Amino acid sequence: KRTVVDMMPRLAQFSPEMFFRSYFNSCTEFLLSIVSSKEETDKVAGFSALGMILSELPDPKLVTPFVSKVLSAISANLNNRKQFCFESITCLSQLSMTVSSSDVPNAVWDDLLPTIFLAGLNEQVTKAASTLERNVPSRTREIQIMLLQLLTFII
Repeated sequence: KRTVVDMMPRLAQFSPEMFFRSYFNSCTEFLLSIVSSKEETDKVAGFSALGMILSELPDPKLVTPFVSKVLSAISANLNNRKQFCFESITCLSQLSMTVSSSDVPNAVWDDLLPTIFLAGLNEQVTKAASTLERNVPSRTREIQIMLLQLLTFII
C-alpha cells in the first residue's frame, strides 16, 4: 500500500497528461480514503502524495470536485492534536497553489489558518505560511500577524 502511495506523485510527474486524464480521479479518491481513515500508519505518505499531485495539476478545474473533501481531511487532521500529521499543512499550501483563493470559503480559511500555527514554529509551518501568503492574498495580513504572535510567544 505504501509503495503504491509513494509511486502516485512520480507517475504524475513522469507522464502528467496520461496520469491526469486516466488516473487522477481514482488516485485522489484512494489518497483521500487514506488521509481520512482512522488508521494513522499511512497518513504522512497520503498527505504528502496528495499535495504533490495537487501541485502538479495541469488544469485547476480537475481538483474542483475534490476541494471540499481535501479541506475536510486537512481540517480533521489539524484538529486532531493526538495524532497530528505535519504533512497536512504542506498539503494545504500545495492545494492553495492550484485552486483560486475564492474557491475556498472564508469560513474554511477562518478555521484552518489558526490551527496551522498551533503546530508551533517549524520549517513546515513557515514554508506553508509563505506559500499561503502568496496564494491567498486576502489572508496575507492575518498570516503575518499569526507568525508574529508565534514568534513573540517563543521569545
